[in-house]
Amino acid sequence: MSDSLAGQLDAGDAVGWKPEEGDILIGEVIGLSRGWSDYKDAFYPIVTIKPNDGSDPVAVHGFQFVLEDRFTALKPMVGEEIGIKVGPKVPTKDGKRSVQTYTVKMNRSEDIWSDLTGPRQQAAPVVQTQTPAEDEDIPF
Repeated sequence: MSDSLAGQLDAGDAVGWKPEEGDILIGEVIGLSRGWSDYKDAFYPIVTIKPNDGSDPVAVHGFQFVLEDRFTALKPMVGEEIGIKVGPKVPTKDGKRSVQTYTVKMNRSEDIWSDLTGPRQQAAPVVQTQTPAEDEDIPF
């Protein structure tokens, strides 16, 4: 049986990760799937991880915005090492609720160069901030 298939079989028995602020999970990605959110009416990623400390595999459900965003950006793959740290809850800009923060890192070289033109990196339009000079101020 291949290592990938063995990992997928282990992933099927994984319990959901229920961390608290400050918890850290480091291990190997052994499974990838998706779950359904009735709240968002959309799918979200589930990354199953076999912790390096030898404990049982856990399924990390990426239904919270910050975690889903990091998973989507990093696109972890089976066999890769991943680390997740739970940060503090912070208030939203409108102050009406709070969101859980996460730091997610992969043990690989990140290729930042392939997609610098994505929607978050588009340059702002150039706006002229100086008034054109009078004709007599032009030095030629």
